Amino acid sequence: MEMTGMFRQQVVSLLQNTDFIRYILETDESQKSYWTAWTERCPQSKAVYQNARYILLHLDSPVQGFTEEELEELRERIRVSLKV
Repeated sequence: MEMTGMFRQQVVSLLQNTDFIRYILETDESQKSYWTAWTERCPQSKAVYQNARYILLHLDSPVQGFTEEELEELRERIRVSLKV
């Protein structure tokens, strides 16, 4: 899916959210109700969530619409967020 404009900004914003990162990568059950409600607010929220989740789970592969530099910055942010 080609990401442009506001949609891309929303995905990037979610990828910068420490709670989201922990929820997806550590399966933080305490966050489940929040993210379920967030994705149900409107169809675009669900699409943003799904795209951000996909990117987090596939960081070792090229991601359409993101440069290698952007992906490396995200990897570093994840390391800091998870204190790895």
